[in-house]
Amino acid sequence: MVYVSTGKPQVNVPDLTNDTQAQAQAALVAVGLNPSFTDQPVSQPSQDGIVQSQNPVAGTSVTPGSTVSVVIGSYNSSSTTSTTGRVSRPVRPTRSWLSMVEVVTKGPGLANRSGDVIRAGAG
Repeated sequence: MVYVSTGKPQVNVPDLTNDTQAQAQAALVAVGLNPSFTDQPVSQPSQDGIVQSQNPVAGTSVTPGSTVSVVIGSYNSSSTTSTTGRVSRPVRPTRSWLSMVEVVTKGPGLANRSGDVIRAGAG
């Protein structure tokens, strides 16, 4: 009897085109592959959170446990890119900062002079 090795088992890298990061991760883990995600600024809001590229490409045969690099789009019209390539997004308050500020310069039981600010802001 002669036995012939077929080599290590292989899996095909799934096509992640137009997947969200969560969908891409689920697809890769389902076939035994390890995802590695990085962000890339994109100019279209519709591409935010969507796979932009992958390596190796879809259909490539690889050993289970291999790492697949996946680039995810990150959109922000006023975003800036840091030296790490990560996108930082400015904080957008939902209310005026003044409406959330409360300043107490004198406490209860303390003598207050005319003109002292007791409380400022909406409240």
